[in-house]
Amino acid sequence: MGEYHQQQCPLCDTNAEFRNNDSDNYKLFHCSVCITFAISKTAEKHILKNPNSLRNALSKKSQELKDTCLLKIYTDWIGLKEPNIIKSVEEPRSNWNT
Repeated sequence: MGEYHQQQCPLCDTNAEFRNNDSDNYKLFHCSVCITFAISKTAEKHILKNPNSLRNALSKKSQELKDTCLLKIYTDWIGLKEPNIIKSVEEPRSNWNT
């Protein structure tokens, strides 16, 4: 397991902690508001370019999951240059060593 770091939650801007996961392609966040979720570094970079309504919806979705699951947030590459769709899927927490 990796070392935890402090950062603002990319979904709700609350102080949170994260550690790198999945060969450093994802950050696993623990937030007092959004609970636990994983976000790809690419999605984290691009999520701020999207409306706040998307961030709020992902935060709410993460909060509503069962304790045995977490929200995985990632990008889908439609164009050749930039990922332009942020997607999410529910995954078992056991996949992430939470």
